[in-house]
Amino acid sequence: MVFTLSSEIILENNIGFGKTISRTRLNSLLKKQKEIEIKSKIFHLLAYRERSRKELEVFLVSKGYDIENINKCLDALETKGYIDDERFSRTFATNLIKQKFLGKSAVFSKFRKHCISSDIMDSVINNLYLKYPADTLIKQLIEKKCRKIEKPIQRKDKIKLGNFLKRKGHSWEDIYPIIDNLS
Repeated sequence: MVFTLSSEIILENNIGFGKTISRTRLNSLLKKQKEIEIKSKIFHLLAYRERSRKELEVFLVSKGYDIENINKCLDALETKGYIDDERFSRTFATNLIKQKFLGKSAVFSKFRKHCISSDIMDSVINNLYLKYPADTLIKQLIEKKCRKIEKPIQRKDKIKLGNFLKRKGHSWEDIYPIIDNLS
């Protein structure tokens, strides 16, 4: 049987050359090794950006790790504050709203795969839309889009603009008054 143990486990458990280890102790050490590998992968991913618990779980399962070990590690890191779905939600939603000017429906749609609780999502998204109102986002998108158009805006251009804003997740109730006032 070939296996690898990290130097941390070897030193911690006083394992040396020529020493024998019982099967139960070996299994325990291998389980600890898997936990160290899982935590290492999680820290590697978190070094790049915030991630949701579900995103990490799906990634680790795809790498072949046992779901029981994954959940144990995720629980421990969540308790210590390394994983926080609310903090992730705030960061992710801020990027979608502030940088991409997305409307509520598009933001909610982007969150679906992360399995964030609706209480957290509603709170975070509603607070952000108070800070960045939909009409301001729509005006910024129109300004950005209309830089390319040098002629006066025609009816067909308004229709295209409205459809573009709708695809960005804004509601017709927010879009129509602004587009109607364009000249």
